[in-house]
Amino acid sequence: MNKNPAIIIAVFVRLFAIGLVIYLLQGLGLEYSAAANFEDYKVNLVLGVIVAFVALLAAFLWKFPLFVTSKLLSFESTEIPEASISEESIYNLGLVLLGIFLLYLTISDTVYWSYRISAERELTQFTNELNFRQKASIFTTLVQFIMAVLLIAGSKPIARSILKIRRAGT
Repeated sequence: MNKNPAIIIAVFVRLFAIGLVIYLLQGLGLEYSAAANFEDYKVNLVLGVIVAFVALLAAFLWKFPLFVTSKLLSFESTEIPEASISEESIYNLGLVLLGIFLLYLTISDTVYWSYRISAERELTQFTNELNFRQKASIFTTLVQFIMAVLLIAGSKPIARSILKIRRAGT
């Protein structure tokens, strides 16, 4: 397997584009229900703009993953000899990318909950409290954020620990 970091990151950029398409499909369902339930065109317009933006972003990431990779990497050239990439660096890169994915989930969940709470506040004056499932989902979003920060900021110690555990039996 070629361990060139540009190729690895380009693959993850394309996987991220697939994740955006899945998010887009969820957004289309939200757009359809909003169009059916809300008569206010502003809500439909905002959701339509968000769906269009996500679609364009996903198409761009899918079509140009190496361009995005070149902007993410700080190397002048993406041609790096294979011997310079250690196993710890690959784990470190994977953990950072996993942290970025969790951060993506956290941001999308935060947007959802802030929109939902503000819409509920406008419609019902927010007299009813959140139920257990809603509170659990908000708490899960908070835990995702903490995990994302830990994976991004602490990827090197985590990668070293994983390597120590993997090499413990040998």
